[in-house]
Amino acid sequence: MTTSAPCEAMKLAKEHGEVLGGRVLGQEIRAKVVRLVQAGEVVTLDLDGVLAVSPSFADEVFGKLPAEVGDDAIVFSNVSAQIQEVADMARAGRPGNGSH
Repeated sequence: MTTSAPCEAMKLAKEHGEVLGGRVLGQEIRAKVVRLVQAGEVVTLDLDGVLAVSPSFADEVFGKLPAEVGDDAIVFSNVSAQIQEVADMARAGRPGNGSH
């Protein structure tokens, strides 16, 4: 018996462009990931080709999403150092993320 969930890869640059900005786009992606996770998927958010993300987008995707679905349900891949910095700031502002 295997316990690994099917994996869904979302290539964000291909689907949404090189610059990911705005809370609305972040909310749309977060809602899609939540639906996939609820259906039993492990979701990979592939940021290959993404040059920049806005703080509000990062808050939705890097801040709220892991708190909502759990760190085991999502994988972030190809995150540049610059995007990781914005992601870390978004996570730092969330309860239970890095302030212990």
